[in-house]
Amino acid sequence: MVNSRAEQTEAEEIVKTLQSQYGITVSSPTSIQAIKVTYDRVDPETMKGLQTNVWELKELRGILAAVKHFAPILGTKRQVSPLKDRAQGVTTLGRVKDTFMVNQPGAQIEQGTMGEYMGKKSNVTLFDDQKDLVDRRYVNPLTNKADNATTILANAVHEMAHGLIQPTELGNWVNELEFWLDARTPSGKLNAEDPPTGYGKSAAAEDLCESVAIFFTNRERLKKICPLREAFLSKVVASWTPKEKEIVIEKAKTSTGGGT
Repeated sequence: MVNSRAEQTEAEEIVKTLQSQYGITVSSPTSIQAIKVTYDRVDPETMKGLQTNVWELKELRGILAAVKHFAPILGTKRQVSPLKDRAQGVTTLGRVKDTFMVNQPGAQIEQGTMGEYMGKKSNVTLFDDQKDLVDRRYVNPLTNKADNATTILANAVHEMAHGLIQPTELGNWVNELEFWLDARTPSGKLNAEDPPTGYGKSAAAEDLCESVAIFFTNRERLKKICPLREAFLSKVVASWTPKEKEIVIEKAKTSTGGGT
């Protein structure tokens, strides 16, 4: 949804950039298909009620800002990253009105979901709940207050983290942080550093992705409230960019068509 020709042009450029630079296609019908695959126990007739929605420019801006944080492991840059041998975990993005809360017969489409990562389709979908929400979990570092733009950005980062960081780092997260006994069970250790949000306490994967969302939207805040998590993520992000020597070697291999 745009209000001028200039906004239309900007929206189109964002969509093109996501595809050409980061290898991510904006396609809301693809999100509908991802939901159908993910919620495969829901009644087929109920599935027919799923509806795509029009992107607002502020949402596309938030998506682009989120994607830029993952730039070293997206698109062509992924080929010179340590993750080059793994498939890119987010390749499509979509906008849908609402979705299901559970995957079972009798489930109905309902509100309550901001966004979701659906791994079977490498898809991130945003829903109506995040459109105008001001989520107090995510604070703008410039104003020290929550706002809708920061919420949209953090929500997008959180869902992308499920596909881009969780697959390689969740096991390390559980092993290195004393809060978790396993991916679902808190250890109960008194001196363990707590997750940065209440939602992060629901599972180690949510803890990781909540921490990533705050790391990229307000890193100093994460460092203050969860220094161990900030240090962990600092190492992860630093590892995405190979040293200059390695880049030169990789380019040489590409230009000659082989290695040593």
